[in-house]
Amino acid sequence: MLPSKLPIVLVFSNCNVGIAGIDDKTCDRRRYQPAPATPLDLATATVSTSQITPAWTTSAGYSGTGRVASTTYAHAVAAYDAAGTNSSQSRSVSVATQSEAATGFPTIGAHALAFYPCIGFAGWLWRTVKSGGISTPSMITQASGSTMLTWVGRGKKSVFASSTIPADNKSNAYRMIGSVHDFSPLWPNSGEALYASLSAVGGNGHIVTAPMPGPDEITLATVEVKSGGVIQDAQLNIVTAPPQTSLNVTTTGPATLVAVWVGDSGAASVTASPNNGFTVINSQLLAGCAVETVVAAKDVSAAGTHNVTWTATPAQGAHMWLVAVQNNT
Repeated sequence: MLPSKLPIVLVFSNCNVGIAGIDDKTCDRRRYQPAPATPLDLATATVSTSQITPAWTTSAGYSGTGRVASTTYAHAVAAYDAAGTNSSQSRSVSVATQSEAATGFPTIGAHALAFYPCIGFAGWLWRTVKSGGISTPSMITQASGSTMLTWVGRGKKSVFASSTIPADNKSNAYRMIGSVHDFSPLWPNSGEALYASLSAVGGNGHIVTAPMPGPDEITLATVEVKSGGVIQDAQLNIVTAPPQTSLNVTTTGPATLVAVWVGDSGAASVTASPNNGFTVINSQLLAGCAVETVVAAKDVSAAGTHNVTWTATPAQGAHMWLVAVQNNT
């Protein structure tokens, strides 16, 4: 990305007779007032992912906020005096904001979703053609230090076992958060569970797989949280009708929040949208016999209490996970 020319804009007064407080003598003083000296020794005092604070001789304390991480910005400054006379601009200094990874704060990384639907059912005899396992597309994940969250929904709750815990091709170990939850009252024989690998090894070609010991419908969603290491809080709320609001999670500092919505309508057309600044990163809302799922996330920069409300159509029940991941420092 090319540097953005972002001079510090200072307000200068015009000499305009007729404006209250401005007369010919004042204009004469301004007209012959020497311009202030150009600021010297422009440098950068502090840099973060979203802020650059320049400093110079007799610095007045300006801070440029709202910047984008891993982006180069150019700054220049000018001086002005009480009479509204301004100097020429200082030399320009270019500086890049920090990357998210450089701060050590958790942030959303790679993510993927894979699913396989059933092709209809009679009673609880699922008629599918998929077995053996289902895998995410290949991902590029951080080499180390990420937390991998993996959610699995299955048509057959009975299939959840130690032998069907998700695995990946980086030899990371996944552990279930909480327990398996069924979709009663509508689908008591179906279930879902959430897993985590707290400090995962990653890299190019990262693939997560959920084993399938026999024919079934399944949805597999995986989210990488870079610079993670700790599940600070994880809550599941199960409702049978709107409103669909998650339970609260509490963070003690910067964190990445991951929300998973799972509907139980089985309708031909389903939508689900989160509020509170969450961004949908993956979804499976196809019509037919499948585990319909939406995954959303957002980063927070400070300690706090957080939740998310989903707006879904048609009106239905839902399982709503909300997980807060922080780093282990």
